[in-house]
Amino acid sequence: MTLQIVKPHIHVEDANGNPYVGAKLTVYVPGTTTPAAIYADAALSVPLANPLAGPTGSDAAGNFPRAYIAAGAYKLRAETAAGVLIWQEDNIDTGLSAGSGALPIASGGTGGITAAAARSNLDVPSNSELAALALDITGIQSALQNIAAAPQGRLTLTSAAPVLAAGVTAGTSVYYTPYIGNLVPIYDGSSINTASFAELTLMLNSNHVASNIYDVFLFYDSGAVTIGTGPAWNTATAGSGARGAGAGTTELSRAVGGFYTNAFPMTARNGAATYTVGANRATYVGSIFIDGTNGQVSCLLAYGQSRKWGVWNAYNRVPIILKAGDPTATWTYTVNTWRPSNNNAANKITIFCGLAEEMTDSKFIQEAFSSSGSLDTFTGIGWNSTTAPSGTIGVYNFAAQYLSQPANTIAAPFIGIANVTSLEKTESGTAGYAGTEANMALICGWRG
Repeated sequence: MTLQIVKPHIHVEDANGNPYVGAKLTVYVPGTTTPAAIYADAALSVPLANPLAGPTGSDAAGNFPRAYIAAGAYKLRAETAAGVLIWQEDNIDTGLSAGSGALPIASGGTGGITAAAARSNLDVPSNSELAALALDITGIQSALQNIAAAPQGRLTLTSAAPVLAAGVTAGTSVYYTPYIGNLVPIYDGSSINTASFAELTLMLNSNHVASNIYDVFLFYDSGAVTIGTGPAWNTATAGSGARGAGAGTTELSRAVGGFYTNAFPMTARNGAATYTVGANRATYVGSIFIDGTNGQVSCLLAYGQSRKWGVWNAYNRVPIILKAGDPTATWTYTVNTWRPSNNNAANKITIFCGLAEEMTDSKFIQEAFSSSGSLDTFTGIGWNSTTAPSGTIGVYNFAAQYLSQPANTIAAPFIGIANVTSLEKTESGTAGYAGTEANMALICGWRG
């Protein structure tokens, strides 16, 4: 590899800018007075006399003729024709000519004389490697698009309260509010998108018909995450809930991503607004059970009669515990036949589940008494019945004393609503029963 001797050492002039004519230039091995080899051609095949002097000295413009040296370090000394020093520089590094060798990395080079060697030395990928990486990234992005966390919010009847601390009676708005996060997976027809959401409000109106069940979905409307209800369930009677199947129903599917979506195209509703939603384009997040009045939903947390919890969450469920009982202080019963407590069918709790995935635990505790000597009294829990108990009944024989009688039933997962009623009967005598929360409680627990 070679390098032409170029500026700043090919021109010599005095302090007034006048060129030196006939000056000589000597090239030495650095740090010595040993002349180095110089040449007339880039191939270093035609030697030149060193120093450049006489015919090869500086011309009338003060310029030396073109000469070549091998790459490396040198000492250069310029003198007048009379041998007077003009300038001298030692340890001049010529560097590298273009394409003539590998400049070390420490000197700002690549340390290689080929592209492959340079990439290897600098740990830089090749174009083909970058292209392969781009394909891998595209594949990963596609895969990640179809991996989504479960919906992270909860349906509630109070804004910004994902878990209700107080009951709500006759609510006309349902909220889907962030709980463990604010993400929800939504299928757009080709891939699953993990969308973020702020609290969403579902307005109820007369189109949400009394005593019906509606599934609640999240979907895209013009790119915005939107909430709405699907069609009413085909059957919403206690003990026989069913969504129905096929077009026009709210049938669910897990064909996309493993989470629940609408199996068929549907018309979703939010208040007066309706939306056309394609199959699997809406993510199911829960269900609502309308009160006996159109467009109203209740979650009745306080002790009382006809208790219900009209909102059920498909994800992020929490325990729900309701208590029911009769407000009457005392009453009597003398018949050996099962009936609702105090012969009032309102002494019940309506349990609601949108999917058959939850066990239900029900207990009934009642204080009963007798002043007529020994007799048997019975308490029970009617599961969708007001005339027959389920599970374990409470039975006691009295001898003029007050006793507390527990009954219990645990129900397997079911879908829709179930009416749980406190029951009583008396054998061989007159029994007294005490009401109010201090003496009587039907308690049901499940998750939703």
